Amino acid sequence: MGNIKKSDSLVRIVVISIIICLVIWSGGLFLTHWFANTFFTSLGNESINNPALLGDSSGVVNALISAFAFAGVIVAIIMQRSELRLQREDLELQREELKNTTKELSLQREEFEIQNKTLQLQRFENTFFHMMSLQQELINNLHFTCTVFAPYEKEVSFYAEPVVREEIIDKEIEGRESFYFLYEKAILSFGNNQYRDGLKNIIYCVVKPVTDTYFSDLYCNLKEPKLLDHYFRHLFSIIAFVDTQSILEENEKGIYVNMIRNTFSPYESVWIFYNSLSNSRGLGDKALIEKYRLLSTLREELLVNRGHKYNYHPSAYLEKVRLTEDIILKWQKGKEEYRLD
Repeated sequence: MGNIKKSDSLVRIVVISIIICLVIWSGGLFLTHWFANTFFTSLGNESINNPALLGDSSGVVNALISAFAFAGVIVAIIMQRSELRLQREDLELQREELKNTTKELSLQREEFEIQNKTLQLQRFENTFFHMMSLQQELINNLHFTCTVFAPYEKEVSFYAEPVVREEIIDKEIEGRESFYFLYEKAILSFGNNQYRDGLKNIIYCVVKPVTDTYFSDLYCNLKEPKLLDHYFRHLFSIIAFVDTQSILEENEKGIYVNMIRNTFSPYESVWIFYNSLSNSRGLGDKALIEKYRLLSTLREELLVNRGHKYNYHPSAYLEKVRLTEDIILKWQKGKEEYRLD
């Protein structure tokens, strides 16, 4: 309906325009003919009407219409120029509005990205702290019977000093004490031999210094360290979870891993040190230790041999900014000397 009405209106305008042009032309023709016939006479005879007078009158009308047409063209050009200026101004306003809209959309996108990252960070932290809580629960739930040597005093006679002797007893171990007793006090069996003073004494007596193959065989054949398997698996799953987060920068990952490391007791650090050298955990844990300085709080005096520290890259102990070329060279030299012992 809209297109039909528009077409009828256009036809009407064209018809009216043609009628107006014909009226102007015919009116101008007769007006000029009357004017010329009234005020001008042919040469030599005032009563003679020149037949060419009508044609001349038509030429005058044509010239007049041409002048009007030229004036109309000038007016149209001026109006078109004015209209183009208005269109330019309108385009400028539209361009500014588009810029403002684009800027607003950009701000909205940035705000959305911030909100999205905040939500992702909240989900990550909820999971992270839940895993941390579960890790602490795993430590608290450690409970087993450990065979240890216990000193006691036995009186030989009333006058003699009591003699200090030792006996083997079963001791109930719970929580973080597990790391201490299994490393320092427990009686562990390896092969056909029993070793008092726990894992520390086995490493000292059997594998001195530590070699990757022999230590792995030793560690994997002990039953007692398997009591801590769940602890180690869950611990490094937390660290791997942080390491794989794309929403965190590297320094932010380090902050969360520092929270984990700060919960370690001295004997936890020692167990992490030796456990990660065994094939039971593979190379992944060792790589995470060296990436996030998990041994930075390790007390070297608790190691069986201080030279064992060279089984790890110095990044396991020192921040990257402190790993100068001199320190790397010194570390390589110490590692070579340790291996020659």
